[in-house]
Amino acid sequence: MDDGLKFSSRCLAPVVPVFNFTNVGEQLRNVKSTSAGPDGISGKLLYSARLELVSPLVTNFNHCVNKGIVIDEWRLGNITPIPKVQNPATP
Repeated sequence: MDDGLKFSSRCLAPVVPVFNFTNVGEQLRNVKSTSAGPDGISGKLLYSARLELVSPLVTNFNHCVNKGIVIDEWRLGNITPIPKVQNPATP
């Protein structure tokens, strides 16, 4: 049925800046210098380079949110189970 309505084939998602320099910079400032994640980047490097990283990260994160993209690597994580012991002094 043709009701005369025309739709553009290139509908864009609304551009909403979810991330900004403040909230991304705060997260980078609070990174703990623990071992590297699945990407091999250590927390110490992220913390040290936070002033240089904040702008490209804000741009990249907002682009992904506005396009509805979730990068596969963002779904990965290293989980290390730590068993509980009755007495921590005697494992």
